[in-house]
Amino acid sequence: MTIVDEPRALGEPAVAQRSPDPLLAAFAASRAGFDCPAVCWDDDASPDPLLEGALHAGGPEGRVVQLVVLSGRVADARRIEMLLGAAVPGRTLAAAELLVAVLGVADARVGIDLVVDRAGVWWFGGLTVLP
Repeated sequence: MTIVDEPRALGEPAVAQRSPDPLLAAFAASRAGFDCPAVCWDDDASPDPLLEGALHAGGPEGRVVQLVVLSGRVADARRIEMLLGAAVPGRTLAAAELLVAVLGVADARVGIDLVVDRAGVWWFGGLTVLP
């Protein structure tokens, strides 16, 4: 049995990989098939411009969800389905799995932030490699 937080070698700490640059993540997310909102990348922007852009695109009724990707596959999409009362679109699941592969973090635990608007659009709001 393998424990998820187990170090890879004796004495090696179980430390998460670094998260990719947000601009690179946004570009890759767009290419992977996510709906990506317009984002302001200037110095006066929010500390989290991707999530801010997704929240703006999602409107006042937008709901924030986080897909967790483990070993390159979305984990527990049914939990999101129960929270929202709607299934995660197959297009979104495929985009999440392609995104982590393209960014080279498929072997890590990754959280993908999304904002779901009233029309059912799943706006990309960022990606974080989880510890």
